[in-house]
Amino acid sequence: MKRIFFFILLIFFVFIVACTPYKKISTETIEPARINVPAEVNKIGFMFSEPTGKFAVDNTNKLKLQINEELKRGIADIAAASPRFRLSSLHVLNDSELTKNVPENQYPKRKINRMANDSLDAIIVLHSFHLKDSLDEEIVFDNRNYYYYLFNLKSKALWRFYVPTSKDFVIDVFNYSEKFAWESIDYTKQKALNKLPDYSKTYHQAAYWTAVDYLKRIAPLWKSEERIIFDRGNKLFKQAYEAFQNKNWEKAILLWKKNKGHEDNELSSRALHNIAVTSELMGRIDIALTWAKKSYKVKPKPRTKEYIQRLKERQSDVKKLEKQMPYGLPD
Repeated sequence: MKRIFFFILLIFFVFIVACTPYKKISTETIEPARINVPAEVNKIGFMFSEPTGKFAVDNTNKLKLQINEELKRGIADIAAASPRFRLSSLHVLNDSELTKNVPENQYPKRKINRMANDSLDAIIVLHSFHLKDSLDEEIVFDNRNYYYYLFNLKSKALWRFYVPTSKDFVIDVFNYSEKFAWESIDYTKQKALNKLPDYSKTYHQAAYWTAVDYLKRIAPLWKSEERIIFDRGNKLFKQAYEAFQNKNWEKAILLWKKNKGHEDNELSSRALHNIAVTSELMGRIDIALTWAKKSYKVKPKPRTKEYIQRLKERQSDVKKLEKQMPYGLPD
């Protein structure tokens, strides 16, 4: 009986999927950074202060060096995901050893100029970086005992972004604070403890995200988004969808426009929606918003309303990106 029910459920699921009138597609958009980096800033030097904290390891210096490597890896990963900066233009200063004499207070302009040495446009300094961990134990009674552990690691960092040629000089000061947590549970204390990640690796992860989270403030990033295209309707829909798949977007739009005033409101709203999405893929955000609103007016669907809101956000994003991308937006 269970097997028959399973096959009925499977057939129903296949039927529903087969009847779905749209296809999901992926597109890449650029998310603006939180601050605007001046257009003349391309080559950036980084300086990290020595991480502080009580490190329960045999070789503290080795762990600190590994933490610095993770900071660099976080910077590199964001640079690779950003259309604004090139990895080759980012440099870590005093890379040969840990920097133990970075003060928490602001550097004077003369020192930043000396560090930049006419070869760098800006200096980003991690003035302080403190890591603090804690382990909480809880014994839970449920027929038999089991042990629950929560390992917390708090990262506190102070970043300053210096641009010698800027009238502001310090264009960003960011006090970073984040808590990372790992859980484990088992019926024996030792097994529960063994399930927690390696102590050093937790510090590596905290350092990596401390760098990543700061770089996200200054670097616009590519991100994947999902859109839908209606591929079912009449013969014109089929022809338009084929043109769309071949990236012959102008032809697809012309074919969908022939259905924009169709007596069937559902078909009309689908055509208008498709024109909006295709226009967005072509970089015509304002036009896309106009067509999306027309689709919603013909048939007010919640999904279309959400899409209109996203297009409005993209309009705002484009205005921000025009200030953040000195060489223009990529196609």
